[in-house]
Amino acid sequence: RLEVGAVLDLDRVARLDRRAQEVVDQLRAALPLLDDSKMFVSITGKPVARNGNIAFSDEFSVHIGAVPVSSALLSQLGVPVQRAASISLPLRNLTVNSLELQEDQITMGVFPRF
Repeated sequence: RLEVGAVLDLDRVARLDRRAQEVVDQLRAALPLLDDSKMFVSITGKPVARNGNIAFSDEFSVHIGAVPVSSALLSQLGVPVQRAASISLPLRNLTVNSLELQEDQITMGVFPRF
């Protein structure tokens, strides 16, 4: 399994636009433990090669701080997990054809992209 995460400053995100402010307000209402403006969000799952890029398999979990939330639960809550599952990370100038995760190593089969 692979984990990718970032620290989000909710106050800065909320200032992006009105929709971002609404999402931050909803998040704070749903998770009152988010009294601080910064929080760690991560996605954990099995990495796969998809459309020449790196992506996560359909089964993944999201961590908000230390709280894990499965993709199945996110779907039940109305989160469009199909959209999240279709997101991939393109590698500049490389097409990823295969990906294998070992204990502390990721092995990728790649071709140059011109």
